Order: sequence, then C-alpha cells, then structure tokens
Amino acid sequence: MTSSRRILGAVLAVALSTSTALATVTASFAPGGPTSVNAGTPISADLTIAPSSLTSYDFAFMLIGSEDPVAGLSFTYDSDWTDAFAFVTPPDVDSGEHLGYVHDVLLMSDNVPFGISLSSLAVGTVVIDTTGMAPGTYDIRISNATDGVSELVSIGEGGGVQEPIEGVMNFTILPEPATALIMLLGGVSLLRRVRQ
Repeated sequence: MTSSRRILGAVLAVALSTSTALATVTASFAPGGPTSVNAGTPISADLTIAPSSLTSYDFAFMLIGSEDPVAGLSFTYDSDWTDAFAFVTPPDVDSGEHLGYVHDVLLMSDNVPFGISLSSLAVGTVVIDTTGMAPGTYDIRISNATDGVSELVSIGEGGGVQEPIEGVMNFTILPEPATALIMLLGGVSLLRRVRQ
C-alpha cells in the first residue's frame, strides 16, 4: 500500500511539473551601438522579453550575468516595465544569486492581484563596463537552466504557471592597435618562415 502511494505520488509530481512547464520566454538584446569595441568603451543594449504561450503574468524574476570576467554591469528600467508592474524592486547588482556569474544584475517585479497581458514588454537597458577587459569574445546571458530564477510566473489566472526566460548577447573586445600590429607582424614573419 505504501509503495503504491509512493508511485502514485511520483506520477502526480511528474504530471504537475510537466503541466506547469511552458515554452520559453524570449529575451532579446538590442545593442545601442557597436558590439566590437576597445577595452574601456561601455556597451549598452535594450532588453525586451516576449512570452511564448503565457497569456498573463504576475511576477518576473530575471538574473542577467556572465560567466566571463566582465568588468561590471549596471541596469536601468524602461518606463514600459515600471508602468506595467505595480511594484518594481531596484536592480540588485552583483546579487550573488549565481556563483558562476562574476557580475550579475537581479531584477524582481510583481503586480498582484492584477496580471499583465502583453505579447512583448521592454524591460530596460543593461550597460557593460569593459574597463580592463582582455581582448576576446564575451557574452551576457539570461538562462533559467543555470540560474534557476529567470522566469515569468502567473499565479492568478494561470494557477501557478511558470515560463523560463532565455536570451544571450555576445560582444567582442578588440586588441589595442599596437598589440594588433605586433600580432600582424608576427603572422607575416611566420608565413615567411613557412615559405622558406
């Protein structure tokens, strides 16, 4: 009897978990300028989210961060976001919610008991401080699969339905002109040796 109850409980748990998992919310980053810059030049991007099948939502939790050693992040809410939600918590920079993110910004908003029914909503602008960063390609990402908090939640009409938020933006730090020249000269000399 006890084992059958456990099996039934496990089946119900799986059914509930699958029923509350919907399609993914798309988080889109629209850069406000070039994404290939020299170190020390800030990069900014406007963030917009678009739910897939969630028609209304009451809460939003978002963690924006990078596993790469970015110099720092800041965030400013868009007026669309602050107008849509009744309560908007100021962005928590370097929140420590995700140990894999060297720098992150945690966003939290709620609008109970009124749900939001928008197909697309401007969240705000994220700014990346690139001071002291080494040349290379980096990313800023939102991923529910790793941080466990990036999601929209519908409590009222949706009955506790959640939809994870996923999105990523890549940017490149260019080598300094002198460094690029040295690399070019090194490549030319290497080609000469190979030909000889």
